[in-house]
Amino acid sequence: LDLTRIHLVHDDEAIELSGAVSGEELQNIQLHATQIDLSYLQQLFRLPDIIGGRATFQMQLAGTRAEPHFESELTVQPAASQRLPFTQFYNTLGYAQHQLHSTGRLHQGTREIVALDVRLPIDLALTAMPLPQRVLEAPLKVHMRLQESDPAMVYQWQPASPRLAGTLQGSVDLQGTYTALTLDVHA
Repeated sequence: LDLTRIHLVHDDEAIELSGAVSGEELQNIQLHATQIDLSYLQQLFRLPDIIGGRATFQMQLAGTRAEPHFESELTVQPAASQRLPFTQFYNTLGYAQHQLHSTGRLHQGTREIVALDVRLPIDLALTAMPLPQRVLEAPLKVHMRLQESDPAMVYQWQPASPRLAGTLQGSVDLQGTYTALTLDVHA
């Protein structure tokens, strides 16, 4: 399968796909999507109101089907009409050598209010494999830091939660393995 260059454009939205799959080889597959209006996806998949605005995404995939590796970046800017308590969401997601790593950042203006860092051992081979075989018993780490975050953000994401006032600050750390986890919370 050769994806020499597929380029789709609509107004200021654009999607470009290139690369190739040759047998088991993933040959520099790249996906770039810029200024994608998320309102259509929100309606199509009945996503919560917090999912909206414009997204820019890029991903590079290489390796083999048995040992893929990828790097990706996602930036979401909410629409002004959404009145959300954040102005930007940024996420990186990568995978290599059975390690999935991700960083997520939520901004309010120019200030970072939530930071999430995740490292998970998992086998993401592009082959038929049951989930129990994909989950690897190796060290994992999840760290979340809240810096003067507005608790209204929680209510907008989960409307059934109580309305809170004030600010949220602290950190949550989860580490160990899937079968032996340690939780550490600092307020």
